[in-house]
Amino acid sequence: DDIEGNAIKIAEIGYYRISQIIKRIHEQEPQRKVELSQIIEIFYGEQELRSFLDQLISFWEISLRTLMSESYSLWYGSFGYKDEQFFPDKKLHHILMHKIEKQLDMKTLYEVIDDRKYEKIDNLPIWVATEMSTFHMLTLMYELLPENKQRTISSGFGLEPTIFLSWIQYVLVVRNACAHQGLLFNRSFEREVILPKGMKQDVYAAIYILEQLLRDSKMMNSKAFVQGKLHFPQLSGFERYYG
Repeated sequence: DDIEGNAIKIAEIGYYRISQIIKRIHEQEPQRKVELSQIIEIFYGEQELRSFLDQLISFWEISLRTLMSESYSLWYGSFGYKDEQFFPDKKLHHILMHKIEKQLDMKTLYEVIDDRKYEKIDNLPIWVATEMSTFHMLTLMYELLPENKQRTISSGFGLEPTIFLSWIQYVLVVRNACAHQGLLFNRSFEREVILPKGMKQDVYAAIYILEQLLRDSKMMNSKAFVQGKLHFPQLSGFERYYG
């Protein structure tokens, strides 16, 4: 065995992450003997999977940002999003406004907008507010809408509002796990989501959701996506949906 080489690999991955990977393997196969080479394969496989997911999620986030900006502008004008009378959940509206104000205070950190006239929320139009918003805030914008307007948006994807909301919230949870280098291997996400019968609440469910949401976009026919679909059945589970 290459003791020095293995020591370097262990240091790169980290003892705790290794222990969690072993735990996930034993959840599937309690008696299985785990080799370091298997752990390394899972670790780097996850890195590739995160990169693949990042492309899909980034593309969807831009699409959702544009969708919220255009929808709110059409229904409420430039500044109507700030008026709670339009929205059934006043508490959720207050939460969203607080988050937008917080983002405005941090705009120099995020470098999202570079315009001194947008110093306060009072003169912040919806198309700037959505540009500043995090993925989570975009999901709140959809959740905040009255049911008939939620349906107008979700029907464009052939979905009921409850399904569409559960999907974008689920993608958010998986996105955060990826952004913080969370383990994906043999992981079940606890976020409540409406999925086809028999589909597990794992990372591959997020890929399924993103493919459905982006099915009319050029992203689905891109070289990166096609290669990803061909590659990831080798990791485990992906073939359940794309075999």
